This record gives sequence, structure tokens and C-alpha cells, in this order.
Amino acid sequence: MKLKTLHKTPPLAKIGTSSLLGIFSLIAFYASILLLAMRIASTIESDSETGGGILGSSLMPFIIAVGAEILVDKKFCQFLTKKATLSYFVVLVFYSLWGLIQGNEVSFLIGDIVVLVWPLGGVALFRLMLKSKRPTLHLFAFICLFTAVMNYSQIVTLETQISEILSSGRVINKAVYACSGLLLVPTAIAVGILFRKGVVYVTLLLAMVAIHFYNIVLLTATRSSAITLLVLMLFSSVGLSYKIKNGRLTTKQSFLSILIAMLGVICSFLIVLTLIGNLFDNSTSLISDRGADDYTTLLRMLELADALDKLNAVQWIFGGGLGYAFYSIVENVGMVGALHIGVFTFLLKGGLTIFLPIAIFLYVILPALFGIAWLNPSSLDSNTRTAALIVLPGVFSLLVLLTLSGGFSTFTFLGAGFALGAFLHIQEEGLGKFFPSPRNKV
Repeated sequence: MKLKTLHKTPPLAKIGTSSLLGIFSLIAFYASILLLAMRIASTIESDSETGGGILGSSLMPFIIAVGAEILVDKKFCQFLTKKATLSYFVVLVFYSLWGLIQGNEVSFLIGDIVVLVWPLGGVALFRLMLKSKRPTLHLFAFICLFTAVMNYSQIVTLETQISEILSSGRVINKAVYACSGLLLVPTAIAVGILFRKGVVYVTLLLAMVAIHFYNIVLLTATRSSAITLLVLMLFSSVGLSYKIKNGRLTTKQSFLSILIAMLGVICSFLIVLTLIGNLFDNSTSLISDRGADDYTTLLRMLELADALDKLNAVQWIFGGGLGYAFYSIVENVGMVGALHIGVFTFLLKGGLTIFLPIAIFLYVILPALFGIAWLNPSSLDSNTRTAALIVLPGVFSLLVLLTLSGGFSTFTFLGAGFALGAFLHIQEEGLGKFFPSPRNKV
């Protein structure tokens, strides 16, 4: 089949009305996220992982989301045949073969492939949500679902691991990390949208953020998670300070828009107070309390140095391929497929050939784009500026996770795909789907 046939009208789009297509898309959207939620919930007590991460074997949600999108969405089919997308899959095939040549275990290789194709699933989930008449409602439902699973997983952990919790002073639960990673990008987008929708939406979203904060920061006592939420709220407040008109951020500010932005700043301030231990009675600093006797950072640096030391000259250039695994001195559970300083996992598997372009894109190009959108708005068209200020705060929170605490996993890459889908849509059409009425100007 020639690739150009994917540009034709998808099969269901030929025979269904927009309402029927919307219903079909929503069924696929909720089926996918419910299966993901069930997959996370099933790991709470067993605390098991598969392949490249806690969601490593969750192919069914991916198949449903991507398959449904191919059936109903012409733009998604066009996205699949773009040069950048095809190049991405060519690189995946090359490094899969390279991994086999290196003799990597098939189980790790499959896990890596699943992780690296999930950005496509993230794009599909976002676009399925767009097919409905009220995408804002379904975005909020996404956040509510995984926040509920996060909270439920902590309740189960508190009931079943009380002795371990009393000895460590922390609630360690991998399902919480999975939910938190899934929530970062959708929450950032929702902050940029729902904070402009009135008091009810603002209150409900703040409640979800508070529950997220309570579970991942106060109970789990993880500094990196606190920083991810800090980055999310702080950078989101930049876009909130501008008025929106016709689905696009303007360069004008109003008292109301600045007041809304202050909510993000206040949330950021509260997170900082939590980090230094000055917010709650009898609380201690997540920085100083775990800094004196906690060797987490040192162990992660040693893990990185040990893993890199095992690379030969060819692997420094081309990496060990997909499925490359190593013994981690941090986990002490045998072979693992990803570093705790997750961004360097790209170096292990893809060598400098892959690592350098990714590092430049993540740490130079994206921050520069956000800075330009904020400080020199006239140099960008309004749609691109809107996409940058709405979507990139969530990407930056994922980047913090990737830099400080793992991040090379299915849920992180799903979030990255969700961000990509949102960015491409807003860059082309603005936020009109989320603000259909011209009365909604903030």
C-alpha cells in the first residue's frame, strides 16, 4: 500500500456523521484510559514491573487509541506519513536491529519498543478527546481518573505496608509515580484552559492538584516530584497572565488575567514552603532532612558512571541499542533497562548520535522557544506562541522528572506524546475547540 493512501478520508469518516464519529472517538478514548488505569491499579499490591516500565505491557490501550484514530481522523493519518514521523520509526527499527546484534535480551528490547512507541499513543489520545463537543470536560475527566487511582493506590499501600512506612517515614508506591507522570502534561494544559473557565472549574482543578501534591510530595516525600509540580505551576502562570481571544493568547494583560496567574504563583510558593519545611506544623525540609543521611543523589551518579564505564568505543557513538540493560547499584535487583538520571538512558541505548540532538532539543531549543514566546511575543505567530505557553510548562515538568528521577518509562513518553498532539493542534488551530464561544475572553 502506498503511503499516500493514508491521506484519503479514513474509513469511518466516510460513512459516519460528526456526532457518530465523536461518540466512537470518546468510546475509544475512555476505553484506553480506563485500561491504563486498571493496569496501574493491578500493580499496586504486587508492585511488579514489566519490560520498560510499570505500563510496559499495556499494548491494548495503545492499539485501541491509535487504531481508532486511524479509522476516524485524516489529520492523524497525515501525521503518520510526515517525514519526521517516518524518520522516527526508521530510527526505532535501526536501533532494534542494533540491539539484537548486540545480543540484548528480547524482553528488555520489547519493553523499550513499547515505551518509545507510546508517544504516538499520546498523540492519538489527545486527538480522540478533540473529537467531542466538550474536550475540556474530557480533559478534566482524564485528570480526575488518574488522580483517583493515585489516591486509591496510596490508601492500599498505607494499609498493607504499614511497618515499612513506619521505618522509612515514606510511602513508596510505584503506581503513584506512574499516575503522577501521566498527569503532568494534561494538568499543565488544563491549568492554561480551566483557570479561565470560572470559579467552579478553578476550584475543582485546584482540588485535583492538591490531591496530587498530597500523595506525591507529602506522603511519598520525593523532592523531584515536588520540583516537577513547582515547575508546572510556575511556568503555567506565565501564560495565564495574558488575555485570550478567539482561542489565542494575546500580548495584553488585564487585572483578571494577572489575578488568575497569581493562583499559579501562590501554588508554586506553597510548594517551595513545603520543600524547605515551613508550611505545615512539625514538618521537616525535604531538602535538608533527606540531605544529611540520604545518599540517593550520590548513588545515582555512581550508577551513571558505572553504566557509562561499561560502554565500548562503538557504543559511545551508536549506543548499546534498544534492550540494552545493566546492573544497577541503586536498585540492587539485577539487570535494569534505564538509569535513574533518565536522560542519559538515551546515551546508553543510542550513543552520542542520539543523545546530543535530544539533549540540545530538550535543554536548549524548548526553553528558548518558551523564552521567546514570553519575552519577545511579536517574533512568533499567535498560534505558536499560544502552544508554547500552554503546553511547554508540562513538558518542562516531564524534563525535570527525566533529569532527576528516571522518566524513561511508558507514562512519561505517553505524556510527551500528549504534549506533542496538543502543541501541533494549537499551533494549527489555536484553542478554539476549548473556547468555542466568543464570550470566553479572559
